[in-house]
Amino acid sequence: MHIGLISAAFPPDLDGIGDYTWWLAKTLVEQGCRVTVFTRGGNCSEVPGGLVNGFYDPARPRSFGDLVQLLEDGEAPDWVVLQYNPFSWGARGFCPEVARTWSRLRSDKGEDRVRLAVMFHETMVPRWPWKFAVMRTWQSRFFQRVCTASDRIFVSSGRWLTQVTATQAKGRASILPVGSNIPVSPISREEARDRWQIPHGTMVAGIFGGAHGSRRIDWIAEAAKRYLAQAGERELLVLHVGPDEAAIGRVLEGIPFRSLGVRPPDQVAEALRAMDCLMSPFVDGISARRTSAIAPLLNGVPVATTVRGWSDAVFRTADERALLLSQAQDGEGFARDFLAWLPGVGAAGGEAAQAFALREFSWEGICRTLLMELESTNFK
Repeated sequence: MHIGLISAAFPPDLDGIGDYTWWLAKTLVEQGCRVTVFTRGGNCSEVPGGLVNGFYDPARPRSFGDLVQLLEDGEAPDWVVLQYNPFSWGARGFCPEVARTWSRLRSDKGEDRVRLAVMFHETMVPRWPWKFAVMRTWQSRFFQRVCTASDRIFVSSGRWLTQVTATQAKGRASILPVGSNIPVSPISREEARDRWQIPHGTMVAGIFGGAHGSRRIDWIAEAAKRYLAQAGERELLVLHVGPDEAAIGRVLEGIPFRSLGVRPPDQVAEALRAMDCLMSPFVDGISARRTSAIAPLLNGVPVATTVRGWSDAVFRTADERALLLSQAQDGEGFARDFLAWLPGVGAAGGEAAQAFALREFSWEGICRTLLMELESTNFK
């Protein structure tokens, strides 16, 4: 199968969707597919065995329309898969050319046209506050048009499925996890601690990512304080890897804290391997798009997080030692759940975490699911 992947960004850009597209392309090639990436012009990382076509100029959003002629002039893929976040394709998510071009590709050639799939990393902003409400007026229209024109629809989290259903699009919709751009480190926990000069007997609780409002750093601080109050002689270190060191450090004042800052992916993996567990309570709960929780699981690190109505059902299939799904509504409740969960984790928790993540979130598994869904789609 020849697959085209369309992304506004691509490595070496510091962009999550660009990274996702590179990993997806690489793995699809390894699984025997022909892959062409359609992305922005300029310097782009190579995809071993694949092609990268830099056709899009972010400074000229209308250049997305050049995709039509590009597909007509060359050997069109069997499927093209649009990586969609409205903000990727236009300021404030204003991307009329994407919706217009997608509709044109659907209607141009009848049965001979290229098949269209979309992967929604984001759909549109919420209805509130008022700035979001204004942006939603156009983002919702573009979302509707892209859904209607697509033969197959993928979403990064089940929370978007209701929105897709409301468009009455004919293309079937399902969840496709986003994977992780952090590799699986081959070193042991002991080796990782030696590299970062962390004493082996220390209890290392991790934080991965920045001080984004979606993550409750104050709840992490509450859990760490409760641990210190009952830990006895075992020392605690809250180890952070990612941006916003100062902001996180202020919330964790008085708690043993060390930040490694922003690191290359291989060093991030080594930092994760040094952790006994990772704390990541999300305001809206864990979901299949939370790579800051998926990357630790892949590296054998049990994760303490929160579950909400939007959380994807797949996480409930994980071993309880691998994943704490706290229903707490405040920091005290999360701390109680964390302290009750932690003693049962042990080495088996790390093994269970990695086994679960490899089953559900490996790039090989994601690509197999993608290919199976595309091959089974009735083309109308």
